[in-house]
Amino acid sequence: FPEDVKDTFFLPPIQQFVESASRINSELKIVVVSFQIPGNIKRYNWKGIEVFSSCGKNKAKFFRLRTWFRAFFILRKIKNENNLIGVLSLWATECALVSKYFCWIYSHKHYIWLQGQDARKSNQYINRIRPKSNELIAMSDFLREEFIKNHKVRPFMVAENGVNPDIFPPLYSENRTFDV
Repeated sequence: FPEDVKDTFFLPPIQQFVESASRINSELKIVVVSFQIPGNIKRYNWKGIEVFSSCGKNKAKFFRLRTWFRAFFILRKIKNENNLIGVLSLWATECALVSKYFCWIYSHKHYIWLQGQDARKSNQYINRIRPKSNELIAMSDFLREEFIKNHKVRPFMVAENGVNPDIFPPLYSENRTFDV
């Protein structure tokens, strides 16, 4: 997740989704738990949204397990400080694995939004997560079909990425002249 508002190149669709979801439903408090990036442990505010970084830095083996435990304890802290109604994991990878078991232990709803490569047959996390159909949301019809083909589980919903038109300048204005 971006470290600050100046970082607009890191996962723009996810940034737009989180910002739009927060703006559309103002009673809902959205909290982001970032597993790998930014690379330092901190709790910060990004456009009015609370973000916790687990400081994974994409390290392997012991360090990855340490990141998972950090993320689990961050989720528990969020649950203790708020009225947690559910968890949405972006990608069926390590974040979905940790979140699935967290939600199972504490009896919360858990959804996984498939973003692309996580629908591949080679995704090692699917066997560990063992997702149910009613937990999976695909980003496209193609991803839904790929997931069914590769993992024999049908995501119950398709939710495509949107684009926030407010972030782009207008293409045409009344004062603009054209020379051909």
